[in-house]
Parts: sequence; C-alpha cells; structure tokens
Amino acid sequence: MHIISYNILAQAYLLPERYLGIPPEFLEAEARQSRLIQHIQSMDADLVCLQEVEPAFFEKLQAALPALHGLYAPKTGRPDGLATFYKPSLTLTHQQVLHFENADPGYDHIAQILCFEGPESAFRLGNTHLRWQRNDTPESKHQGVLQLTELLDAMDTLPASPRVICGDLNANAGSPVIARARERGLRPPPHEGRPADTAIINGRFRRLDWVLFELRGMRGQERPLPSLKHVGHMPGAVEPSDHLPLHADLMWR
Repeated sequence: MHIISYNILAQAYLLPERYLGIPPEFLEAEARQSRLIQHIQSMDADLVCLQEVEPAFFEKLQAALPALHGLYAPKTGRPDGLATFYKPSLTLTHQQVLHFENADPGYDHIAQILCFEGPESAFRLGNTHLRWQRNDTPESKHQGVLQLTELLDAMDTLPASPRVICGDLNANAGSPVIARARERGLRPPPHEGRPADTAIINGRFRRLDWVLFELRGMRGQERPLPSLKHVGHMPGAVEPSDHLPLHADLMWR
C-alpha cells in the first residue's frame, strides 16, 4: 500500500511576511493551487493524507481526483481542516473526527480516525496535525504528546487491526511525540541515514511529517526524499507547499 502524508499549506496561512524572498508568483493562490492539484494527481497513491486543506480547495481536489474517494474534516473556527483520499480497493468501515481536549483555548486541533478493509487486511488510520511545542516541554504539558495519546487511545477503542498514523506531527526524530509513539508500538518505516527533512520553517530545515505504523502487524519502507538544499523555493515551481509530500510503502506481515 502506497501511502502519502502531505501538509499542503493552507492559503490562509501563506502570509508574505512569513515567506520573505519567495517570488510573488509562487504565493498567488490560483496558480499555486493548480500546481498542488497537478502534484497530487501525479502521486498515484492508494491513500493520501492531507493537512491544512481549506473547504473550497477540497472541492477542487474531489473534482480533480475522480478515481479516489475523499473525506473532509474541518476545524471549528479555523480556515482549514484534514482530508483523506483513498482508492476504491479500500473499503471504509468506520470514520470519526476527534477534536483534541488538549488544545489551546479557542483553538481546534483535530484528527481523522478511519478504519479500512484492504485487499490484504483491515487497518486503522489516524490523519492529524499536532500542536508544536519544544522538546524540553514536560511530557505532562506537551500538547503534541497529549494529543497523540488521545488519538491512540481513541483508535484503541475500535476493533483491533494494525494502526497507521500520518500527518504533520510537528515533531523531529528526538521529540517526545515520536518517543510516545514508540512506547505505543508505532515506528517510522526504515530509511537510509537520519530521517530526511520535510519542511522549511522560518528558513530552517525541519523533519515534521511522519508515517508511523504498527511494527507488530506491518512492515514498510519510506521512499527517499529530495534534499531541501536542492529543491529551491518552497513554495516554488517544483514544490508548491513549504512541506514535502512523504511517501511510504506499507505491507502486512
């Protein structure tokens, strides 16, 4: 199963002062969204987990991806939400939206929880965008850790099957968020060397995006990512978001 996690950068968050030095034509909404659609169309994935999706753009994606089924979950009081697209070879058996209790007052962080029957096995999927906090924040107060724990607890109330987490987890490899995932039996797929960076935030390279899977029931491989040093502007002509799409291939044991 080819699975993708991709923060596409909501146009509402694309403020010029945050993207100094980016040519204006790469920030303009219609042209950038057209590049995003072409980018996603070219991926040919079984499962596409998107973050920072605005409602009107989800409708454009639905029209542009007629071979895929799409599910959208808007945030309350925010301009964006989550979207998951999947091939008809997967049968949806459960869907829900989890609004995290551990979030800043007045700010909605969410997850899509979906259960599928696939050609080989059933599995549970969580698509999310977690809150960022520093790695030295105590775990008892770290919202990313608390939100991931909420998500896994909610998934564990559903019939047992391998679990997969996709999303912008706002966490690097040394984050307590990834440590908590490992404690709960989830791992990133193998990759060569250190985990490749997936985003440019304030001009700095960061690994923020992950596909995590349950080692007990699955095996997998993360596809190589281009070096951000050679990608050029993000958003830009090659990459229309400030995140790279993360590709992984998952197989059942």
